[in-house]
Amino acid sequence: MVPQGQHRGRFNASSQVEMAVVMIGEEYGNRDIILSRKDEKLQRISETHRSYDSLEYPLIFLHGEDGYAIDILSFNVNLNEYNSHKTVSSKQFYANRLMVRHLIISTIIYIIIENLLINIGLICIPK
Repeated sequence: MVPQGQHRGRFNASSQVEMAVVMIGEEYGNRDIILSRKDEKLQRISETHRSYDSLEYPLIFLHGEDGYAIDILSFNVNLNEYNSHKTVSSKQFYANRLMVRHLIISTIIYIIIENLLINIGLICIPK
């Protein structure tokens, strides 16, 4: 039963076994992520895999989209084309991802605000 004024999804029981890890003193250790797949096999996601960021930082990659990868091509705005000889650095990728855009609500901020409004009951999602 959902209390009046609360979002129905807020009180759902977890359908998955979840685990969180806090690593202390492992500054330079291996930080790969091990996933347990539906077929009960384990899958290792390396720090350099494009899916690593969305698994490690779910609040920044809310939709599970790809994070940084070493093969992202640079885009030349003057020529309106990708530069096949130059790639984007991780610093450039994250600067673009987290940059404050005037007159445009950042996707991350929009989704966080939308989820907040749903959780406090100001927005209702149709069934």
